[in-house]
Amino acid sequence: GEENVYFLTSPAHFSNSISDKFAYVRDVFKSDRIVVTHHKKLLARQNILLIDDMNYNIDNFIKAGGMAFNWPNPWKLIDKEVSINDTLRDLASELNIMPLAVYEH
Repeated sequence: GEENVYFLTSPAHFSNSISDKFAYVRDVFKSDRIVVTHHKKLLARQNILLIDDMNYNIDNFIKAGGMAFNWPNPWKLIDKEVSINDTLRDLASELNIMPLAVYEH
């Protein structure tokens, strides 16, 4: 359930990075469940899924015993190189669930 979802993010290289990420998650997702680290693999466990757009993070998370889904780079979504609907369907398939919604933009 929702109580098992955390936003795992790496700090960016500007001074407000962490506070901006906390504010974004609070504003958009109404959650304060955020973990900021450069070492996402430390949270890898069996049955823990990382959704990430960086192959480096995905590879290390899987090597550390977790599962991972490769989310497209945001620019690929913006430029429509990748379909958000296809990505959501792929994620639902990976999780073996029915997609609950399709994004309309």
